[in-house]
Amino acid sequence: MPHTLYANVQHKDTTKLTVCSAGITQCTGPGSRCGARPSAASDGKVEEAPANSAARRAVRSPSPMTKPYLAAAIEIAEEAGKILREEFDRPPNIAYKGEADLVTQADKRSERAIVERLTKYFPDHAIAAEEGTGHEGNSEFRWHVDPLDGTTNFAHGYPCFCVSIALAHRETILAGVVFDPISNELFTASRGEGAMLNSKPIHVSKIETLAASLLCTGFPAHKRMASPNIHYYWDFTLRSHGVRRDGSAALDLASVAAGRFEAFWEFGLNRWDVAAGMLLVEEAGGKVTDFSGERYRLGGPMILATNGLIHEETRAIAEEISQRDPDAPLRKET
Repeated sequence: MPHTLYANVQHKDTTKLTVCSAGITQCTGPGSRCGARPSAASDGKVEEAPANSAARRAVRSPSPMTKPYLAAAIEIAEEAGKILREEFDRPPNIAYKGEADLVTQADKRSERAIVERLTKYFPDHAIAAEEGTGHEGNSEFRWHVDPLDGTTNFAHGYPCFCVSIALAHRETILAGVVFDPISNELFTASRGEGAMLNSKPIHVSKIETLAASLLCTGFPAHKRMASPNIHYYWDFTLRSHGVRRDGSAALDLASVAAGRFEAFWEFGLNRWDVAAGMLLVEEAGGKVTDFSGERYRLGGPMILATNGLIHEETRAIAEEISQRDPDAPLRKET
């Protein structure tokens, strides 16, 4: 019997079928096609993914609950990545959402493609997308979409940007993808199944001290005068091997997961900025909290993601900075 795509995310017959919250069933008995994925032309059916598809390559036996999510997110992120790559070779069409908050035609094209495909595959799910084309749904599942993380970089021809897509059930992130179409690096994670880069497992670094660490952070494109981050940047630069500022929170978090950076912190990030990257860090063995050490909640005022080994040292310094005169670092003798 062929697999069927259901709009309802629940199914009572758990002895015969495993139903992910996307509504894609997987047979647990003989003849199960575990590579099944939704097809845009299948009228409610799902077809088996080709053995050499990117989705099959990047998903290494994840749990039945998250595999369809991750496979779909990979397919959609790669499609959006092609759009960004095409637009990157064209003169940018730039508009402003604020003084220095840019939006381009690439953001809009990428988001439109992502939202259309997610809506087709998972019609009941809510979608929160940066440029506002998402919608509410009838389930507790929500996709967090950043169609172009690193818009300012993109607009200036600096090749550091990505697509970020994640699915959360309430506050729990189930699957996440960060795709860099320039380097062709595909970071993927599903809850409880580890993190991968181009189908190979990745892990956070083993560096144990802040002094030997390379860090990364970012600065807001709006309300820039209200951000205190320049003080943290100054202090952490002096206490580490250095601090990088690449302009893409999703790629920064992916780099922590891959062991390229030991820590990332930033203020005022939106849910779509960090949802996929947060899961990558956790599944790669890292830790994500706020400056007080409490678990970071999507949309919280500040995030600290580390390899775990330097987390308490880094967190304590961040908390120390936050409790003193914010101008004090700039008045220290050099």
